[in-house]
Amino acid sequence: MAALTWSFLAERIKPLPEATWAILRAIDSWLIGEGSPRIDVLSEMTELSPRQLARITNKLYGAPPKLLARKYRALRCSARIALDHESWQALCDDGSFYDQSHFIREIKHFIGMTPHQLQTEPTAVVQLTLLRRTLGGDVAVLNRLS
Repeated sequence: MAALTWSFLAERIKPLPEATWAILRAIDSWLIGEGSPRIDVLSEMTELSPRQLARITNKLYGAPPKLLARKYRALRCSARIALDHESWQALCDDGSFYDQSHFIREIKHFIGMTPHQLQTEPTAVVQLTLLRRTLGGDVAVLNRLS
């Protein structure tokens, strides 16, 4: 049954054009490369308008660039708290967030735990999620396949 399904799908699925792969690589590098990704930087990299970027990221990632930037910033800070054992108060003061309450809300929104909980009692699921960063550039490819 599985072989029939794969042959059925193989006839209907077309590979992505190289231009789409180029945009995906640019968006991935933008998300991974900056501590607090800014949309204007992505717009310059891709030479696309913010509205075009919103359409593309909604289609390919399921979210607009602003939400993706917020998510990656929160995940990056969460990994530093839970895995690198950095002080969340120090991360809060580094300037990526408006203030302490903003920092706590963002982490809680995307991770489901406060920074203090991440530091003292991270759950196994959170630790495994954050450990995905060790996969490097392969994470983006895995995310698109899954």
